[in-house]
Amino acid sequence: MTNRRQFIQSGLVFSTLPFTGLAAMKVAVASPEGPDLSLDNFVADRRYAESMAVALKLGSQGVPVVEISGDLTDLWINNYSRQWKRSPMTLAGVTGGDALFVLETLAPDFGMRVVHKQALDSPSLATTATTDDEAKVLSWIITPKSSAFALV
Repeated sequence: MTNRRQFIQSGLVFSTLPFTGLAAMKVAVASPEGPDLSLDNFVADRRYAESMAVALKLGSQGVPVVEISGDLTDLWINNYSRQWKRSPMTLAGVTGGDALFVLETLAPDFGMRVVHKQALDSPSLATTATTDDEAKVLSWIITPKSSAFALV
């Protein structure tokens, strides 16, 4: 598990990178010695090319990837509602604000919290969303509340 000191050091290492989805995930899951934060899942939103690019990269590094198309209903019913009852988990994603809103709202009831949320501003993101809130693309990380890991 990443401690606060290791995380701050890793943030300094990656602070010069442009804060795209992939850079955000690198800041979140890497330290100078290599990955320290073990992700249980990465949530990729098929609506956004950047999200799928990050998913491909993290998937090739062994991170389990789940894909959505904005709607979390199937993911919640078939996976997270059961898993979160057993124990909190660490997950990250690059999704629309609509998808994060649902997870962010449910997480505290299951002993988890959002420790990173960053709006991405990239012209390469193609969206089918229709409202401003839904069109926001965010990189995010949710960890157990008991975790010492948090962005400062």
